[in-house]
Amino acid sequence: MKKEWVSNDGEVILYWEYHTDKKPTIFMVHGITGSHEGFQYLTPLLQNYRLIIPDLPGFGESTINQKNSSVEGIAKLTNELAVSLKLNRPYLIGHSMGGLVAAVMLEYGKDIYAQKTVLISPVPTPITITDNRKAGALLGSLHYRIGEHVPVFGEKIVKSKFLSRLLTKLMSTTDDAKLNNDMINHHYKNLDYISSITLYRKLHEEISNRGINQFAHKLTNYDILIISGEKDNVSPLKQERKAAKALNAKLVVLPNVGHLAHYEKPELIAKNLRDFLQ
Repeated sequence: MKKEWVSNDGEVILYWEYHTDKKPTIFMVHGITGSHEGFQYLTPLLQNYRLIIPDLPGFGESTINQKNSSVEGIAKLTNELAVSLKLNRPYLIGHSMGGLVAAVMLEYGKDIYAQKTVLISPVPTPITITDNRKAGALLGSLHYRIGEHVPVFGEKIVKSKFLSRLLTKLMSTTDDAKLNNDMINHHYKNLDYISSITLYRKLHEEISNRGINQFAHKLTNYDILIISGEKDNVSPLKQERKAAKALNAKLVVLPNVGHLAHYEKPELIAKNLRDFLQ
């Protein structure tokens, strides 16, 4: 069920509610370039939970202004939404950038969420000069900067279906042709949701310099599960191990899967979620 909420700043946040008659509640936070639809394979597997899944501010159908266009701004607005819904300490789950946003949400919303939190392939650590992720981070930043500053052609680059298809294939590991095609088409749809290339550029550069490990001293009261793909080349397992150690979190590694585990292995993720939350 699609619903709308308006913040004190006038931001219009769209969110979707599933299994509305169930308890407890899970609040789910998607990653950069995504929308609520990124969790479409998980929602039917979590039928014993009420699910609240927003399009984060600036993504999907939700709006954002310059004042709120940072991880902190997005987290604070999303906390406002959670508070307004009177959810009674829901579980918080975040994927990729959504994991970093979730960490900030917990930092600023200590009494809003349940003690147990699940982060799926979260942004683990800041990218350093010797990091294997560095080249990708630089290319990503260049990609958005061209889009931001080169008239017409730049926007075509950022919204290129060819590049979207290439990135999807680089992040995925499945041999299932139908699933590959479905993921690619869903990512094509996300291109139509790009609200501001400047927002995407700023967030991409910000998350390249941050990681959930930086919140170790702030999240000591939370029981955290990190789910990581063994072959994740966006949030590599080596870095996820560092983050898990810093946060004293439980780490579950999904074999032979990459960054798009919520598409490729939703049953495994759902099982680990249920086991951990119960």
